[in-house]
Amino acid sequence: MIVIQEAGLDGFWIHRVLQSEGIESHVVDPASIATSRRRRRAKTDRIDGEALVRALLAYKRGEPRVCAMVKAPTPEEEDRRRVCRERKVLIAERVQHVNRIKGLLFCQGITGYEPLRRDRRERLEELRTGDGRPLPYHLKAQVAASSTGSNC
Repeated sequence: MIVIQEAGLDGFWIHRVLQSEGIESHVVDPASIATSRRRRRAKTDRIDGEALVRALLAYKRGEPRVCAMVKAPTPEEEDRRRVCRERKVLIAERVQHVNRIKGLLFCQGITGYEPLRRDRRERLEELRTGDGRPLPYHLKAQVAASSTGSNC
């Protein structure tokens, strides 16, 4: 029995279990499988599975450049990658919070407020809407909650 699967964020534990049971297992880089670039194609699990089987057969026949097999990382290497991925997720969340705060303020005619500055709370108290009014209470509370919720 020979198994092939696409590399993904769900980990390589299945690959390791299969190998420990004596089953030949291959992990392929999904971007390395050739597809037609001239036309859009349907994307279903059945079509993807057939493409994987065709790629595996060609790989086992010794055809070069049919696909790129991935070297599965050790559990320790996989765990170290988690830190980097988590950092990317947290940075993306921070960007979303900052953009949301700026959007809320822009709707009131306020520009130039930087939610990541150290003096953001003092600046929030000084803000005036585009027509000169103080920042409405609930909007100020929403911006303050968004600032503390995102560790900004």
